[in-house]
Amino acid sequence: MKKLIFCILFSAALNLAALKVIDVSKESSKDLVLQSFYIVGGEPFSNLQYARIIEGSPFYNDNWMKGTVYFEDGTGYTGLYLKLDMLKGNVHYMGADEAEFVVDEKLKKVVLTDTVTSKNYEFIHSDYWGNKEINKGWYQLILDGNASLYRLDRKIVRENKRYGSSTTEQQIETKPQYAVWYKQAIVPVKKWKDLPGIFSDRKKEIADYIRQQGLDGKSEADYINVVDYYNGL
Repeated sequence: MKKLIFCILFSAALNLAALKVIDVSKESSKDLVLQSFYIVGGEPFSNLQYARIIEGSPFYNDNWMKGTVYFEDGTGYTGLYLKLDMLKGNVHYMGADEAEFVVDEKLKKVVLTDTVTSKNYEFIHSDYWGNKEINKGWYQLILDGNASLYRLDRKIVRENKRYGSSTTEQQIETKPQYAVWYKQAIVPVKKWKDLPGIFSDRKKEIADYIRQQGLDGKSEADYINVVDYYNGL
């Protein structure tokens, strides 16, 4: 019954706002948002599930950031306060009562905004690409062009039980995983040495450039450098 009600309300909301970005911060949009997003768009979230973390974070940023979410049909909601859970792949939003919720519908894209610098951070979910060879999660757009560079901040949980303690503590390590959007397909960069082969039409030029520049893939700047070089060829 809950699922049926959700589908009815959600479908009605999409008919009203299809292919539009609704600003929830505007007074005129509040009624629509309360009917279509806040009520049926999420489930309450409890921080207790992360109570054992003593180091690291499951989120892209622990602080709330203003942002916009886009559903698969292009409908978007902006003016939200969001947090991106990179460990579980969830998108959290602040409800009208400042309670924390998790969006329970599939999203295609999330854009977070740094309100101090006005810089935007764009994320695409791997489900949208339909490539089972890449790790699942939210990929951040790092460089846009004919070939685009994306990064997944993989969250690895390590557990440790201190001597004499019955409680298991958790530490979260972040490891980047890169992927390249090339010729209308996403390709994972499993190893740095594989990068020239991704650019099949310019493999030799890319390999020569990496060698001449002394790049080793130990920094994100190296990946940006190579993709940017390819786009300039």
